[in-house]
Amino acid sequence: GVGAHGCDSTQQCLDFEEALAALICGPVQVLNDAELMPLAMGFRGSIGVVSGTGSIGVARDAEHRLVTAGGWGRILGDEGGASGMVRESVRAVLASMDRGEPPDQLGHRLLTCFDATDGPELAMAFTRQNSAASLGSYAREVFAAAAEGSVIANRVIDGAVNELATLVERLLGRGIVTDHVVAGGGMIQTQSRLRDPFIASLKVTCGEITATVLDRAPVIGALALASSLESREGMK
Repeated sequence: GVGAHGCDSTQQCLDFEEALAALICGPVQVLNDAELMPLAMGFRGSIGVVSGTGSIGVARDAEHRLVTAGGWGRILGDEGGASGMVRESVRAVLASMDRGEPPDQLGHRLLTCFDATDGPELAMAFTRQNSAASLGSYAREVFAAAAEGSVIANRVIDGAVNELATLVERLLGRGIVTDHVVAGGGMIQTQSRLRDPFIASLKVTCGEITATVLDRAPVIGALALASSLESREGMK
């Protein structure tokens, strides 16, 4: 049982399965890594939402085809993930500077952590970041600024909450039938300012959906998957 980062379509999962099956004596199933989270929590047929360095929502439809929303990376998406939140924070701070406003708590924090003295230097330092992980490492500054009263930081976090809830709405809108969402990843598991409003928003926008936050290693989902494969194989 495998949960693989980068297997973002049904065909990619099947291709990986085929390659592994040629090397392994026994049943093999490959899922997107985010699909392990519901399995780890004991839920099958649920939506998995990741808010870590990046963000994505995943589920399986009635034909067991992988359906995803988001997950487009730090340049094009990942709203609600750490790298996307930092990107939107920098954009919001630069927009504030364009309006002639002095830096608030978030502006000061970003200028400091990017070792910049003004907007142009901040933009250049941000652009030079070459990985989602390096960008995402600054997300803690956004939450710290929000706790200090930054209007901009709180607005960015609220936007991230909405984006994560939108991932679930889009999956439901594409025919996914479930009453449960399992959310995991470093951001949503550790930042209550993101986690609690996200759970509350699902109650408002998605009706009967219940949300659970991952509280164990996702690899437990791979073990559960492997166990189910073994059971099915034994029944043949």
